[in-house]
Amino acid sequence: MKNKGRTLLPLTERLDLASRSRAVSPEAAAKLVQRFSDIRAQWLFFGNADVEILSGLTGRFWEHPAVDMSTYRGFCHSFRLAVNYDNDFFPPPYIPKRSDNAYEPVWGVTTNNAMVMLGLMLLDHARGQLIPRDFYHCMRMTLRQYLDALVDLSFRKDGTQDPFRSNTWQFWREVFLKDYDGSKPLAEALTDILKRYLTAWQEFHRLDHILRCTDDLSCYLENERIGDPAEADLPDPGSENVAPGVLRSQFFLSERDYRPEALRALAEKSSSAELRELLEKYISEERLAYAMREINMAVTDLYLLWVEPYLQMEEYHYERHL
Repeated sequence: MKNKGRTLLPLTERLDLASRSRAVSPEAAAKLVQRFSDIRAQWLFFGNADVEILSGLTGRFWEHPAVDMSTYRGFCHSFRLAVNYDNDFFPPPYIPKRSDNAYEPVWGVTTNNAMVMLGLMLLDHARGQLIPRDFYHCMRMTLRQYLDALVDLSFRKDGTQDPFRSNTWQFWREVFLKDYDGSKPLAEALTDILKRYLTAWQEFHRLDHILRCTDDLSCYLENERIGDPAEADLPDPGSENVAPGVLRSQFFLSERDYRPEALRALAEKSSSAELRELLEKYISEERLAYAMREINMAVTDLYLLWVEPYLQMEEYHYERHL
């Protein structure tokens, strides 16, 4: 079909073209990431509820001189400040410190939940249902293209390479490509990371639920069923049927002390043998340590992919690819 000399494609073909990645070259991929970094931070939020939730986690830093809410890259500094607030300051690339407690989030609960919130908001945009579309177009490139773009963007304003940043991101590129399929769209990689988090989070959510029911244990035992973790009906964060803004703070980690000895101490305070038996069933040192390790890995991956690269991002010199 032609319209004033232009060829108009059928709707199905136009939709197919719109869904394809625009990262047709290293230069194009770098431009998409640069455009992503320049998006106004306010456009990331889906309504006032998102603002209120994240404000409760990182809002104390939004007025900090290092934070610029006019761009996504400037907004990322609020997450770095949250990391520093939850921990003693440590230098770039802000890698979590080792903890002697295998049952606590390595960056603290506030940072953990802030990163999960960021991942869920980005995933809403990755479905292409929200504006601006710059989030969506960036998420259509493959994970490998995105990682390559991050390596390419590790340059100073004058176009010369920053060896430390470039080598750092080259290292993390190899790490990510060992854990995730580099040929998948970035949106699917984000979904995989969030699924990894949610599967592990469920271990602690189950314990929280049992402990919340201590005041009415009999009702709990009669009306609730706790299945094996492998049988749990977890939401699919990547499902097209999940409306924007639905998956949010219900998947945050609580401030509870999850050390097995602390959980058993709570059980011992109850006069209910049923409660003690129920808790003992789900207090497993090995399983809880593994779940927290998975949570820490997922949160660290979110930070390294969608926060750390933007903390020092400068203007990109596209002539490098010419």
